[in-house]
Amino acid sequence: MPSVLIPYVPNFLHQVDATILEVGIGGRSDSTNIVPKPVVTGVTALGYDHTRLLGDKLSQIANQKGGIYKANFSFFSTFLLFDRQTI
Repeated sequence: MPSVLIPYVPNFLHQVDATILEVGIGGRSDSTNIVPKPVVTGVTALGYDHTRLLGDKLSQIANQKGGIYKANFSFFSTFLLFDRQTI
């Protein structure tokens, strides 16, 4: 079984109504994108971790993290204040 599927196994075996899955490196390239119809998705923080994969600029990181959002599904994000020069 591919390791990307391991976190999903208990949900199927125990027929849970809901689960919270934490993304790994970010939205666009993350294994949680295997969920086709999430109830809600979200980004809680943007930081400069994984810059090698997500980009050096905060705008590039935000673009990658935003890949977790799905059309026609609810989403949330924490409120972050940035100077325009930062982004």
